[in-house]
Amino acid sequence: MRKPGPKTKSEIELRRHQVNCRLTSAELAVVDSRRGAISRAAWLRTAALQRPPRIIPKINREAWAYLAQVAGGLTYLVEVAKVGGRPSFDPAMLTELRKAIAELRRQLIGVSDET
Repeated sequence: MRKPGPKTKSEIELRRHQVNCRLTSAELAVVDSRRGAISRAAWLRTAALQRPPRIIPKINREAWAYLAQVAGGLTYLVEVAKVGGRPSFDPAMLTELRKAIAELRRQLIGVSDET
C-alpha cells in the first residue's frame, strides 16, 4: 500500500537539471511584477517554455466570488420552483438579485455604476 502524500513522478516528469541565471534589480522587479503569487522558478520555467501561467486580475477574482453569491441565490429559487413550492424570501430579494447581476455585468466590462 502506498503512503499518503504527493504522487511519485515518473522518470520523464522528474526535474533533475538546474539552470541558474543572474538578474539585475530591474529585471527581477519585472519578473516579480508579472509572476503574481507563483514562485519565481515556476514562472521563469513556464515563461521560458513559452507557456506563461495565467495571472488572473484581482477584479476578475472579486467578480468571480460575487458571481458565486448570485448563482447561489438563483439556484435556491430554481430548486424551490422545481418542487412547485413558493420560495420563502423577502420580495425585495429578486430586485436585489437583478441589481447584483447588473452590477456584475458592469464590473466585468469595466464600467462603474457612477458613470
